[in-house]
Amino acid sequence: MPKKILDARRLHDALCLDIRDAVNASGLAVLFRNDAVFDGRTQRRPPWGKGSPDLVGYLIGSGRCCGIEVKTRDGKLSREQRCWHGAARRDGVLVLDARSVAEAMGLLKLHTIARRGLAGQARPG
Repeated sequence: MPKKILDARRLHDALCLDIRDAVNASGLAVLFRNDAVFDGRTQRRPPWGKGSPDLVGYLIGSGRCCGIEVKTRDGKLSREQRCWHGAARRDGVLVLDARSVAEAMGLLKLHTIARRGLAGQARPG
């Protein structure tokens, strides 16, 4: 594998771990890497299917399923990712795209604030 691709993959993997660790420490959600390890090797097809987010889990408090697609600075969503994320969102899964720990945390916090605001509103009669 060319060094440039290997370096990009390492950067992506490190960013995934940093985001996962920060989110888990925050108490907003519990996230897991969406890849399987067999005999010490990473399976490149995620268990949740092709196009599914890099990090998957649930929101603390609601139990709602969530996922974060991690992209490096120049990364773009693939066709499979756009399709999977769109279908999951239509079914109520919170799917976020983040390029940094700060962006992931900010999006999760915004979601939490928005949900609390909606929960406090009276339902129309």
